[in-house]
Amino acid sequence: MSDGEGETLHTIGKHIIRGSAWMVAMRWSMRGIGILSTVILARLLLPEDYGLVAVSMIIVAFIEVFSWTHADLALIQNPNAGRAHYDAAWTLNILVGFAAGGFLLIVAPLAGTYFGDERIIPVIQLFALRPIFVGFENIGVVAFRKELNFSKEFMFFVYGRLITFVVTITIAWIYRNYWALAIGMVCTPGIRLILSYCMHPYRPRISFRKLKEIWRFARWMTLFNIGEFFTKKTDEIIVANIASTSLMGNYSVASRISLMLTSEIVAPLERSLLPAYAKLSHDSKEMEAAFFKVFSTIAIICTAAGAGMSAVADDLVAVLLGANWTDTAPIIAWLAIFGGVSGIAYCVRIVLIAIGSEKSNAILIWVQALILAPILLIAGIQWGLIEIAIARAAVAIIFAVALLILVVRRQLISAGLIVSALWRPLVSAAVMFVAVKAIHSDSMGPPILRLAADVTTGAFIFAGTLFACWWLAGRPDGTERVALNFLTRRISSWRKSSPPKSPGDLS
Repeated sequence: MSDGEGETLHTIGKHIIRGSAWMVAMRWSMRGIGILSTVILARLLLPEDYGLVAVSMIIVAFIEVFSWTHADLALIQNPNAGRAHYDAAWTLNILVGFAAGGFLLIVAPLAGTYFGDERIIPVIQLFALRPIFVGFENIGVVAFRKELNFSKEFMFFVYGRLITFVVTITIAWIYRNYWALAIGMVCTPGIRLILSYCMHPYRPRISFRKLKEIWRFARWMTLFNIGEFFTKKTDEIIVANIASTSLMGNYSVASRISLMLTSEIVAPLERSLLPAYAKLSHDSKEMEAAFFKVFSTIAIICTAAGAGMSAVADDLVAVLLGANWTDTAPIIAWLAIFGGVSGIAYCVRIVLIAIGSEKSNAILIWVQALILAPILLIAGIQWGLIEIAIARAAVAIIFAVALLILVVRRQLISAGLIVSALWRPLVSAAVMFVAVKAIHSDSMGPPILRLAADVTTGAFIFAGTLFACWWLAGRPDGTERVALNFLTRRISSWRKSSPPKSPGDLS
């Protein structure tokens, strides 16, 4: 690699690290605001209010999936995107937004009849504004991500969430009913619409000139979104059909906890990784180097978290959920493995989108959905919820391997580097899982102490095994070397900053 290439990769690498930090901070900031909002609203509203809005969102969420064109990703992926592309993307968003909004207006009365509650009708009709607001959002804000300006991206989303929080709480305080939730959910895209024109000077115009080019990308992303929706929801749809409400509650909560890794850590990285990869897509060597560094880090995080959560599932449930949720533990144990594998697969899908393989992504997700449905149905009918969780994890592993084979075939990274990035964390996770299970004892005290002891033990065992494997492998480049260099610099800096000892201290 030449000095120029190394400098470019180093610069992009710094952007990836800085951008990832901003996006995770954004995710947790918005999550924190959401938790605070829930705590306050729970004291102002009734469970019935939440239930009414939740039922309405079943219809809304399904229809909105069809409106997620991800035209913004087409602009980020295309290094030559100009005004015509931005205007065409904005035009497509408006057309799809109006289509989704109109369809919601049509199905609102049908939904009210189906669910037997006429109050749902005006709520869904109000929600018809959501996709329209999203469609009119200033397409210029895509430049925040494309130009790796993640601080602006952070402000755009967090400011919008804060304003929505104030509006929702104010309405709830005044009216004390479900309209506070409904209006708040419409305010979120509405406020972002206003902020988008305040924060970016670009003024889009209706244009069909590059619409066909944008749609060639967007159609596959839309197809992918629909397939992903069914892939994520198939197990819950089957469980809801074959199990009681109580068992459905167990499975739903287990799924949420197990997927926290993907939703709260890995998923936010897409906003920083995709534009960074897009800038490197013209150079195969730089792309391989950048992808390897990210992939090896994600592999360590996902294997450690997945195996660790699986190993401590019993005490995790006892501490977080209480004694009434004991049956959830074995489900979490398997879905945690699924969550770890999903995080790795998500990382791979990002790079495929960046290089223009959105078609392959869409086909794979649909193949996965079509294979997953009958397998989960058989597992549920013949056995039960635990077997559904096992099948979910097994199918996820198969398709994660398929994604890795695809990136190797596309020459994004060599098979040797994939194996190098995976074998050490996989071995470390297996050793940690066995050790934690072997050392664990119910006589160690209450669940919270057992959980703390197991987590601490598991962390040390995983880290120790990981570095031992790295040393035996000849200390190759990777996350372990980066971590060791960081620790060495921190220790050296700490020693230099420590005041010198006086002669009296030496006695």
